[in-house]
Amino acid sequence: AGGARFWLRVLLPVDGAADTPTEAFEARPLTVLYADDHEANRLLVQTLLATQGHVCDLAEDGAQALEAARGGAYDLILMDIQMPVMDGVRAAREIRALPGKAGATPILALTANTLDEQLEAYAAAGMNDCIPKPVDMLELITKVAAWSRAA
Repeated sequence: AGGARFWLRVLLPVDGAADTPTEAFEARPLTVLYADDHEANRLLVQTLLATQGHVCDLAEDGAQALEAARGGAYDLILMDIQMPVMDGVRAAREIRALPGKAGATPILALTANTLDEQLEAYAAAGMNDCIPKPVDMLELITKVAAWSRAA
């Protein structure tokens, strides 16, 4: 009896005053590429981003992400680290080697591997930021919104 179990934690203000300013969530619609080898992760993130007005294309590994990124059509790339065929670090390096907009697209790691030396390796590969797994949905929405303002 396989399956997946998900938890969603929503922080709601008790007295009507929000802890997080509204502008933290305001984002222009982005075209996002999300690479992850787990289907449940892909669908969860894609659905969450869609509720925020973003379009999210999916890739199952780093090689698919690299191929999709070649066209330069993405505003943001979300990249798992441990994937078959090509891992996220190698995919980030390969994307950074692409010419023009494709090679400059911001890349955020989504990973449970967040030791200091791992974060340094992601930055050295050209990744701009990291969102730890399990993904805190509030953090994901906030960081995507921040990158939408930076783009």
